[in-house]
Amino acid sequence: MTLSFGTPLALLLLLTIPLLLRLARGKLHAFSPRQRRWAFMLRAAIFAALVLALADTKLGRPDDRLSLVLAVDTSASVQQPQRQAQQAWVRQARALARPDDRVSVVEFGRWAAPEPVSDLWSRVSRETTDARPET
Repeated sequence: MTLSFGTPLALLLLLTIPLLLRLARGKLHAFSPRQRRWAFMLRAAIFAALVLALADTKLGRPDDRLSLVLAVDTSASVQQPQRQAQQAWVRQARALARPDDRVSVVEFGRWAAPEPVSDLWSRVSRETTDARPET
């Protein structure tokens, strides 16, 4: 887990919490000691939360996985050599991807539609083996 701050200088405002609690002490004379203690803790927590929000606090774990979307034109206007080049390009991108990377293929022609890569390969290989003329 990593903790980072977009504006770390804002954390200096945390140093003013004791001063603010000291100033607010006079307004809590009507409360019991227990209520005063809860009021101080609640005020300190709210102010600390505001300061952390101003500091743009980020808590997370580093994620270096890659999500990649490849767009493949499958319209009838694409010639067979171009289809083969697209297929080689997608194959090369898949080969260069690490095992934890996510690679998706979006085919577009008349309408764009995501398609699993395994379905794309089976369909493209069928099209390359068929000797049908393109329309």
